[in-house]
Amino acid sequence: MSHKYNVGLIRSKASYSIGEIAQLYSIDRRTCGRWLREGLKPIDIEKKPLLIMGKELKKFFKEKQQSQKSKLNEDEYFCFKCRKPRTAYEGSERIVETGKTVGKNKVNQQMKKAKCRVCKSKMNRLIKVCQKRL
Repeated sequence: MSHKYNVGLIRSKASYSIGEIAQLYSIDRRTCGRWLREGLKPIDIEKKPLLIMGKELKKFFKEKQQSQKSKLNEDEYFCFKCRKPRTAYEGSERIVETGKTVGKNKVNQQMKKAKCRVCKSKMNRLIKVCQKRL
């Protein structure tokens, strides 16, 4: 799913037709038809117009977004060009301060930058910086 659809626009207890979903997200009706083939469940497949409960639509969007996520090991980055987790090109890793502070202790945020081993494009990854309490 290339778009991140705002599930806050959907009311869980309301039912939506294909046209209403298309209008709500300003998308083509055929996109909604594709979602039905991908697993979006209507209330009753026999009746027309097809109606989808808001709760089912929210569940469908959340499952699609979860399936797109990938777990990274500590030495991996997500390469946006390859669209896969990749390790860094040897000697290209460096740590850069972002200029932002995070957490209750106001710890400076850091980012690891590197080049992809396969396609040599830039990759970034935020890293956790732990600071001991005094």
